[in-house]
Amino acid sequence: MIWALLSLSLLVLFHELGHFLMAKLNRVEVEEFSIGFGAPALCRKWRETRWCLRPVPLGGYVKMVERGRRGFDRLSPIRKISILLGGPVANFIIGYLLIYGVIIFNGVGYYLPVVGKVVPNTPASHFFKPGDRIVKIDNLPVKRWGQIPQLVNRDGKLGRPVQVEVERGGRLITFSVKPAVIEGKTLFGESVKRYILGIEVAPDAYRVRKVGVVEGVKLAAEKFWEFATLIWTGLEKLVTGAVSWKMVSGPIGIVEAGSKMVHYGWAPFLMLTALISINLGVLNLLPIPVLDGGGILFQLYRLLTGRELNPVVERYLIGIGILILVAIMGLGLFNDIHNLLGR
Repeated sequence: MIWALLSLSLLVLFHELGHFLMAKLNRVEVEEFSIGFGAPALCRKWRETRWCLRPVPLGGYVKMVERGRRGFDRLSPIRKISILLGGPVANFIIGYLLIYGVIIFNGVGYYLPVVGKVVPNTPASHFFKPGDRIVKIDNLPVKRWGQIPQLVNRDGKLGRPVQVEVERGGRLITFSVKPAVIEGKTLFGESVKRYILGIEVAPDAYRVRKVGVVEGVKLAAEKFWEFATLIWTGLEKLVTGAVSWKMVSGPIGIVEAGSKMVHYGWAPFLMLTALISINLGVLNLLPIPVLDGGGILFQLYRLLTGRELNPVVERYLIGIGILILVAIMGLGLFNDIHNLLGR
């Protein structure tokens, strides 16, 4: 749990450092840099900034001087947006670097397309044998086990027989198999139909491929985009009601997940940390007042109209934003406690 809390606190630290560095780049004076919430546990003044640690490590803020020669208000909308983007961009950079580091030092793990077990009473039971290595599906080469469900469930092929070529005892054998349909669950808990062949991978078919520093750049970018898309899809499904709000997790759930992942090794733990970092970046860009995305919307309004938002309207919108944020955090905390009690 200590490692999980520490990683979450560091992600918040990097987020606020992003805002701080962009404020300094724009010559804005920063009064206070604070990590955590609650009464200050430790504060030190260094140069013009008061640096504080607070007891609840679930957030932080950078307090800038509003008016004056080095105030935030003197900046153009573009410069203000650059400061607001500093936090989320910092989280994206940290997330990418964590993914890149894991890929470079740990390699890329995958399973060879070798059959370990044939499920009885499935289409596969009449054709496959343990030890078969799948070479092609519909004349498309298969290099990894993960390609098999993708090829069987690809568009235009759902439920239709597939031609499978396997290597068995040094010989190539080709046969046609009609996949069976099963009810499954997506990552978001949605019911979905999937087509399967009825085979399981051989446990000893796992391999790790080392990755060079140049190739790692591309692979890390692909994994980063996969994480970002996953987060955005989850948010979209929550808003549309496709996924229950019971899926929303709060700080307790995040820390608990991190604590569990530590036991699987440093690589899974760092990948989860990267996912959380990217998640922080995406969530902070949501167009909700009091979040960075809401502030960016205010500045875009000024940029497009050439005038400031009515102060009364701004205060009203910020109030709504606070209510939304408190409601979401409360829901996450409620779900965390409910899950703990239910367990």
